[in-house]
Amino acid sequence: MAVVRAWIYLLFTLICFGRVWYLFRLSTASLRAPRIPTTHTIPADVDRSIPISMGAEPKGIFYFVQISDLHISKFRPKGHTHYFLHFIRSILPVLKPSFVVVTGDLTDAKDMRRVTSQQYVEEWSLYNYAIDQGVQGTRWYDMRGNHDCFDLPSWKSRANLYRTHGQSASLIAEGGGIYAWEERLEYGRYKFIAIDACPKKGPSRPLNFFGYLTSKAMDQLASHVLSDSYNHTFMFSHYPTTTMVFGVSSQGYTYRDLARHTSAYFCGHLHRLIGGLGDILQAYHPSTQSLELELGDLKEHGLYRIVAIDHDLISFVDTPLPSAIMKSRPERLIPLDNTTVLWPHAVDIAPVVLITNPKEARFSIPAKEPLEQIQKSTHLRFLVFSSLDPSQLQVSIWIDNIEHIHPAEFVGNQEMPLWVAKWDPSSLELKELHTIRVQVDTPTMIGSSSIEFRLDNQRTKVNGGTGEWIISTHMTSTLQCITAFSFLFMLILLLVPVLHTQANIPTRSPIEIWSKKLAALDRQDPPRIYGSVQTNVLSSALQFYQFPQEQPIVWHGFLVGCLVLLTCPWFRAEFLPSAEGNERYGNFYLWGIMFGSVWEPIADTWLFGALTVVLDVLVFFVVFVYRLHLKGSARFKSGMVVYWLWRVSELLSLAMFYGGWWPSLVLNFLVAWLCWIGVVLVGGIGGIWTQIHVQQQNIVPDKEAQWTQEDENGSSSSSSSIEPIVCGVHVKNRRKV
Repeated sequence: MAVVRAWIYLLFTLICFGRVWYLFRLSTASLRAPRIPTTHTIPADVDRSIPISMGAEPKGIFYFVQISDLHISKFRPKGHTHYFLHFIRSILPVLKPSFVVVTGDLTDAKDMRRVTSQQYVEEWSLYNYAIDQGVQGTRWYDMRGNHDCFDLPSWKSRANLYRTHGQSASLIAEGGGIYAWEERLEYGRYKFIAIDACPKKGPSRPLNFFGYLTSKAMDQLASHVLSDSYNHTFMFSHYPTTTMVFGVSSQGYTYRDLARHTSAYFCGHLHRLIGGLGDILQAYHPSTQSLELELGDLKEHGLYRIVAIDHDLISFVDTPLPSAIMKSRPERLIPLDNTTVLWPHAVDIAPVVLITNPKEARFSIPAKEPLEQIQKSTHLRFLVFSSLDPSQLQVSIWIDNIEHIHPAEFVGNQEMPLWVAKWDPSSLELKELHTIRVQVDTPTMIGSSSIEFRLDNQRTKVNGGTGEWIISTHMTSTLQCITAFSFLFMLILLLVPVLHTQANIPTRSPIEIWSKKLAALDRQDPPRIYGSVQTNVLSSALQFYQFPQEQPIVWHGFLVGCLVLLTCPWFRAEFLPSAEGNERYGNFYLWGIMFGSVWEPIADTWLFGALTVVLDVLVFFVVFVYRLHLKGSARFKSGMVVYWLWRVSELLSLAMFYGGWWPSLVLNFLVAWLCWIGVVLVGGIGGIWTQIHVQQQNIVPDKEAQWTQEDENGSSSSSSSIEPIVCGVHVKNRRKV
């Protein structure tokens, strides 16, 4: 019978894995498409031999501006709306870019307590009116971010206020989520592609952090990227690629295939993270030979980015708003009088310097930039953005900490603030790293910029630390690996002892073998160097191996729990409060959120799933098998109760986000799971209740029992020296008074 039961467990597990494969294929169906013959012709490499030399002429150069994460809010006084209006009022008239690109999170869409989320018409109206009334003569492109699709049943829903207030909403609708534009100049053609990667049904926060592109969207992207040859192709999206899930086009193109034909990917979303982890969320991807450049938010950090293409060399600078703006406070949260924007007073800005020649070595793209132009150039080139006349600016240049002998000269005009200075690149070491610093003084303020460069067409490491690692790592794959490893680890440790023991496969029991080995290690005197390590490993193996026999109910609970989490919905919740009827509700699976019969393959389920599997299942699994029942102290068990209460509080927080106790707590397997865990913590083997009962049994005998013991022994003096041992606790007898 034991043999049959063991194989039934294995068969049932294999059946569940079959359903896992079915759910995975079903949830990711929109990311795949039937393969059809390739219709796109791969564009030939563009001729980058620009005839214009990098000299003193204001030619071969243009620039644009990127901002991100505005988070216009009707509840937040700091940053947000205030910084956005100052950018339009104080910064944009000085920069005068060819165009502005806003990479998502135009509005905040969070309530006063930052718990629930919805789209507020006041926030969208201010955004729309501010652009209409404050942006004149500058092209403005935008796209949605995750905050712009909080609580969004569909694109055509009345809740989608971007559809009526966004500047590029019609372009996104016509292009199926992707639109593009070109810059045709006398020295080349440049392509710009904007990507709306928001979920088709946008859940309320917090399960709305990742973006994705379906197979149809990938077809649109491929058609833009591979349409023709360009000097450079740039992509813009709210989401960094680490927070994206990319489908495969019907021609079989992956994102990596398409990124090989682009030069840079501009994004936002991560807000520089916290604690300095995201100060440099920028990376060079060797597989695609392209850059990925995340921009910190305008919301709190007040950052904006100027990008210049000078003779096909790409340069950029990220600049914060002036401190006078950062320290000021708005008079009104929504500075809007009916349809009129109440603009703040303009603030003077310090000169902003962007060096375009030489090119910063950290962000060089040797395969896609004519870096040899640097060696052939006759002049240093840089842009200086200031509200003052160029005659009022004093410019100083240092190369390798030596002041440059040639003076800087303004050769631009009102549309192109270009400065140049003669230089001789041959006077510098070819294969060494050099520095250049440009400082611009005004009567009241100073602006400067410093970069490192090389002359041998080689790039240097970005050295972005944690930020570079985050932006280079595919977060979805990492979360999937963590979740899969946790499940496999538990299922192997659950099933192998049962199959090994109950199927009578070994001729000798591992328990007998490991026990003898442990005894031999204990007898070693002196102990070997690795004796303690071997003892701990064998002891842990014995405890896992004995788990099914010692705690069969707990063992069955973990096996069933793991398989349910893999194959069934975890909970049902009100993900779309603005929708009507049952459309508000969705079923949460590890593989995605299911609305009716429609799957949303957002990777937020993997983030929530990885945390839940590790913190709510794996931790308790290890504790119950190893420490709680066998080595757990009273203090440790009390700590586990506190830990359990913390995990319960997280479920209560989930209910606050998604409609309250019904149905997010009632129709929730995780609630049942933690309730069962609580029962095992209290009443299981080695549980708190068991410990209390044992302690009561170990209490010092009362006086009557002691007297009886003394009478039996004949004298109190003889009994006083006896110390009975009960469950390892020494208890001293007390004399009768």
